[in-house]
Amino acid sequence: MSIRGRLADQRGLIGKVLALVLVLVVVIGLVGAEGGSILFARFRLQRTADAAAATAATTFLDTRNAKRACQSALQAIHQRDSAGSLARCAVTPGGAVTLVVRKEAPTLVVQRVSWLRSLGIIDVTSTARPPPA
Repeated sequence: MSIRGRLADQRGLIGKVLALVLVLVVVIGLVGAEGGSILFARFRLQRTADAAAATAATTFLDTRNAKRACQSALQAIHQRDSAGSLARCAVTPGGAVTLVVRKEAPTLVVQRVSWLRSLGIIDVTSTARPPPA
């Protein structure tokens, strides 16, 4: 077959385009699912951190003990999200509690690929003041 004949031959072109489109759809879907999982985990963790900070602020108001306030925050975190951990707890003399809560988002790919793993680690910060007496 001549060069002109080979260039004009379009057999298999539809199959190649279809395979390429299928791969693109799978990649876009996977990226969307991973991103959605990370965002959903971030929203849940933020609610958990807010509740834990409020619990800790109330505990500090009752006991005036920063260590107990941080322990109550840790318990509140584990009650709402067993995968969450308390990365930092600070209590001001006025009773304001600031927490940093950390969690690894449950993903299909990100948590299994070492150079992507940091994208799935979520840190949220929450500050709460004790309720007015």
